[in-house]
Amino acid sequence: MNEKAKTGERIKIHVNGKALWVSRAFSVRHALLAYDEDSLAEVVSGEAYVTDAKGDEVGLDGALFDGMSLFVRDVEIE
Repeated sequence: MNEKAKTGERIKIHVNGKALWVSRAFSVRHALLAYDEDSLAEVVSGEAYVTDAKGDEVGLDGALFDGMSLFVRDVEIE
């Protein structure tokens, strides 16, 4: 599949610096599942959360866009 055809169906995102090609219909939850099942489990259990490149927290049902960067952050215990 050439690059132009690929971008019509998929978008390129980054999770913790790792580039992934995912479906445009994917949510943050799907992106984490594609990245690492353990990371998704940590977010679901409340041990971690997800931020965008600005550091704003994003929910698992959030939409993705081409070029988006997501980061899984551990919850700090005080």
